[in-house]
Amino acid sequence: MPDFVVKQLIQRSAAYSGTGNFRNLDRLIVGVSYRASGEEEYKVLSLNGAIQNDPAAKRTYEDVGGTSSTGEFVTMLATIFRPESDAEFEPVYTDTIRGRRATMFDFTVTAEKAKQGLTCKSVLLESTTTGMKGRIWIDNELFRVLRVESEATDIPAGFPCPTAKRTIDYDWAVIGEDRYLLPSLSDVRVSIRDKNRVFETRNLIRFREYQKYGTDVQVVGEDEAYIPDEPANEKP
Repeated sequence: MPDFVVKQLIQRSAAYSGTGNFRNLDRLIVGVSYRASGEEEYKVLSLNGAIQNDPAAKRTYEDVGGTSSTGEFVTMLATIFRPESDAEFEPVYTDTIRGRRATMFDFTVTAEKAKQGLTCKSVLLESTTTGMKGRIWIDNELFRVLRVESEATDIPAGFPCPTAKRTIDYDWAVIGEDRYLLPSLSDVRVSIRDKNRVFETRNLIRFREYQKYGTDVQVVGEDEAYIPDEPANEKP
């Protein structure tokens, strides 16, 4: 993976858990810088259309508050496929994604091996380490990952965020003169327990304009007008 920068167009929403009746909360445009060494840096470029042109004033993802998501570029796949994770895979059936035939596998990684961090703010800011399970789609010809659905496991009883799920779709992006399979869309859902009620937050993230590292990430008029579409659900 090369050094690169990319824009994330994020629509954040929330609903009572289980209803699916999401209400829009805000829109973010986040600039992400990724280095081949695995370092990721996130800077908020726009919040609800308010552009921050002064680089010194740009806030980090965490400064904005609310649900945030990182690690889509390498961390997710590395956690699943690194040998020390001892992931268990089971073939399920075949599917078609964006015209590509793929084989689906269910996978499981224990908390001890995955060491996936989950931070939740209800009354207090609390963190825990979880495992993960889910499903992965592998291109039958290119043997590349086309989609990952993951869910946090082994969340301690009483933790204020009882569920955390994420779907990442991968597609080809050109950086310089080369093509790389990189995230194109991510759907992140986290439930939050507040007294006797449980809410579900949703971040729908679109990745746009992959470029070589060193290029300035800027907001343009088209970004401010974007309305994320619902991702298509393709059936086998």
